[in-house]
Amino acid sequence: MKYQNETNRQYRQRVDSSRARANAPEKPKTKSKVVILFSSALCVFVVFLLGVDYVLQPQRFPTRNIDVIGNMANSTSQQVADAVAKVASNNILRVDIAKAAQAAQSLPWVEGATIRRKWPDTIEVQVNERRILSYWNDSEYLDQLGTIVSGLDLDDPSLPHLNGPDSAADEVLAAYRSWNKVVGNVDLEITSVQLTDRGSWEVSVSPLHSSAEVSDVDGQANSIRVIIGSENMPNRSKRFLKLYTELFQAVHEKVAVIDMRYPDGVSVTWKGAPPQMQGSTTIANT
Repeated sequence: MKYQNETNRQYRQRVDSSRARANAPEKPKTKSKVVILFSSALCVFVVFLLGVDYVLQPQRFPTRNIDVIGNMANSTSQQVADAVAKVASNNILRVDIAKAAQAAQSLPWVEGATIRRKWPDTIEVQVNERRILSYWNDSEYLDQLGTIVSGLDLDDPSLPHLNGPDSAADEVLAAYRSWNKVVGNVDLEITSVQLTDRGSWEVSVSPLHSSAEVSDVDGQANSIRVIIGSENMPNRSKRFLKLYTELFQAVHEKVAVIDMRYPDGVSVTWKGAPPQMQGSTTIANT
């Protein structure tokens, strides 16, 4: 009996030992696979870096052409191309698109620029040019968005002269656009608008398509300066149009200033002696 127990114990030990060997991980083999995979990945990464370094070298794929497209009335494509070329030379893949756009937009007449690469050697610049609508405070300009533009050298007598605080540039431009449409109904156009620091408005009007020579900042020698003030602007504007068509249109060239700030009439400054007029007597000569 004792012998049989000993035999059984030895048999179980052999079975357990065989199972342990069968379940044991193949450490050397697994470790070898990890090393191979890591080495392969490292080789691929190194090759990738070498490829990128080769492609991005300055002498590879140089920028040879800068194409400028867009409607440019005040500028030339060469000026835009020269500005972009300063930051877009060498390898086309290394061109900083944002800096190239900023270089184009540094020109005062360029409102915006879109840059894109055209493989293999061309940078394309899409330019949106500012449309200048008026002079601003005599030394600057306003574009179609009411943005103050500096650095231009325009001499365009057809542009109106707008004046006011810089913070109110868009307000002055909006007023000019609105009033210019209204006075157009009586064959006038606004040549200047001024908003003072105290909020008082003045405009100068001239006959549409006037052929008079430019003689002052109001734009036309025969312009009428209209003082509107800061109160009751809509009513005063309507009253001016009514009085102009009834009284002043026939003697426009003799009127210098019309002051609309009086509640019951207007004050008029004449160019020389007052003309003979028929109509309302609520106008005071000054």
